[in-house]
Amino acid sequence: MAGILGCGAAALPLKYLGMPVGCNMARCSNWDAIVQKFASKLSLWNAKLLSTGGCLSLIKSVLGNLTTYYMSLYKVPVSIYNKLESMRNNFFI
Repeated sequence: MAGILGCGAAALPLKYLGMPVGCNMARCSNWDAIVQKFASKLSLWNAKLLSTGGCLSLIKSVLGNLTTYYMSLYKVPVSIYNKLESMRNNFFI
C-alpha cells in the first residue's frame, strides 16, 4: 500500500509523538529514552533561582504531566517509576 501511495513504510520499533511503539515496554532498557528526557528537562532548569513555590509548581505542572502522558499508554515498571520519582524529589530538594 505504501508503494501505491508513494510514501515510505517504517519498521518497528518506531517513535510516534515521542513514544516508542512496537517494542516491549515491560523491559526497563526500553524506558531509557524517557528517563533521559526527564533528566534533560531537569538539567535545563536551575532550581536555585526558583522560589519553593515556583519549584513546586514547575514540578507539578511539567514533570507530573510528562509522567501522566507516558503512563497513559504503557504500564511503567516499578524501578523506572521509582527512578523518576527520585529525580523529581532530588530536583525539589
